[in-house]
Amino acid sequence: MQQTNETRPNLVIVNVKPSENEKFKAMVLPEMTQSLKVEPGVSAMHVATVKEQPSRWVFFEIYANDETYTAHR
Repeated sequence: MQQTNETRPNLVIVNVKPSENEKFKAMVLPEMTQSLKVEPGVSAMHVATVKEQPSRWVFFEIYANDETYTAHR
């Protein structure tokens, strides 16, 4: 991935109900893998949970430009 003036980073924080955390994880992780494989312009997707708050998810994504970000959404 080469960074340009059009590169679009994106940071998202999601709070999930603790009772829905495993369901959310089961949905999100395969979806991220699929996006990286098939969506042009999706350069990176990283996710973590907050150690003290495992139902608080932090996503960091990198897109080639605003258009690829919009297409992903």
